[in-house]
Amino acid sequence: MKPTPSPRRVGHTTRPRTTNPSFLSSRSRLFLVCDRVHKADTTSLQCGIYNLAQDYRSQLPMWQDDIGRISRRHLHAVRVKGFKVLDSKYVIQFLLSKGNPDSS
Repeated sequence: MKPTPSPRRVGHTTRPRTTNPSFLSSRSRLFLVCDRVHKADTTSLQCGIYNLAQDYRSQLPMWQDDIGRISRRHLHAVRVKGFKVLDSKYVIQFLLSKGNPDSS
């Protein structure tokens, strides 16, 4: 008998594999990321989504379009919502852990 796959947890959204180029394009997902980072430390907000995109554009060539899409389409919406990014390395680490099954 084949082992049955474990059922998905209710309320847990799994990120598509990296074959889906638009896994970061959802506005709600971006807000969720920003909200978590914002809550981590509200005393030293260092950079915005645009800087995050520019800093890591060359390091994530397969995700260039996704990162660019965040900066162009959602930067204004994120500002309006009041979310800020604490640390670009933290955010990239979060995105990698959610979007890339090969990352540690």
